[in-house]
Amino acid sequence: MRLICIYCVFTFLLSLVGYAQVSIDTSHLLKDYQVIHIKFQPELSNHPLVLREKVFVREIQDSITVNKLKLYLSDITFSYGKDLDIATKKRFYLMDMEDPESMDLSFTLPSELDLISLNFSLGIDSATQMQGAKGGELDPLNGMYWSWQSGYINFKLEGTANKCPARNNLFQFHIGGFMSPYNTIQKVEIPIGYSADLVVIMDLDQLFTLDNITHNYQIMSPNKKAMTFAGQLPNIFSVLP
Repeated sequence: MRLICIYCVFTFLLSLVGYAQVSIDTSHLLKDYQVIHIKFQPELSNHPLVLREKVFVREIQDSITVNKLKLYLSDITFSYGKDLDIATKKRFYLMDMEDPESMDLSFTLPSELDLISLNFSLGIDSATQMQGAKGGELDPLNGMYWSWQSGYINFKLEGTANKCPARNNLFQFHIGGFMSPYNTIQKVEIPIGYSADLVVIMDLDQLFTLDNITHNYQIMSPNKKAMTFAGQLPNIFSVLP
């Protein structure tokens, strides 16, 4: 009976707030709900990424300096199994390494259920893109929008590598595109198995392959190279045990 009551209260709150950060008073339910903090932590060579710091990457025997990292997460969902999925009320999140606060998210979630998986899309969906430029997180002033025809940049990574043959050794990965055959949005599912604060690791080493650094070092529009690069992105996410 107690579990049924908890589920009923949970369903009622979900209908009100969609489980973004709860703005109504839920202090009387603190025994059943908790605030979960999710920190997205990019890493390079198994160390937290520091912008504009040169790091030696053993796999490609080269020194990498990352100057910019920005990406869009959308439609974050928390799965508890048995067809119980909680979607956040806020749809789009712009993550920017220049703004550490943007890399930390907080959500009010049930405390008596184990979180099975964290799910989200990396990028902006086609339906939203077809509506053109918007405000807030999607404001073109954030530097993540090409044009009405090409849409938003889902993932942006810039920096230098000694082996990169471009001028000034600059690599630029601007991954976007929302129309077939170059729809680069990616679905990400991260297994969890518990309910507590999470650290989501973004292993950038997987993106710094010798091929990407020496051949695909400038991806600046929707194309086949962008699709191939986008396909690598879901694999960089994992959660610390």
